[in-house]
Amino acid sequence: MLFRRKEIPWEVVDSKSIQPVPMYYEDEDLDVVSVKETNVRRTYVLDVKRDARESNQLLRAVVFAREQLQQEIKRNGYNILLSER
Repeated sequence: MLFRRKEIPWEVVDSKSIQPVPMYYEDEDLDVVSVKETNVRRTYVLDVKRDARESNQLLRAVVFAREQLQQEIKRNGYNILLSER
């Protein structure tokens, strides 16, 4: 017999979308060799405690997710331009 922790279903309370921000402009010297035909999107679900703001857990979770995305893109043979605000 397997015992599993009873998990409470999540409820989406807010969802937002932002417009892309250009990383370079036409007048800049940048040689683009190839561009992936689709966007790369990933969702990472991390268990962060309620008091995460005080212990920097939230920051570490964001950094971890960013590193996972960068590693995956590197494995596919692409470079990445990130813009964070």
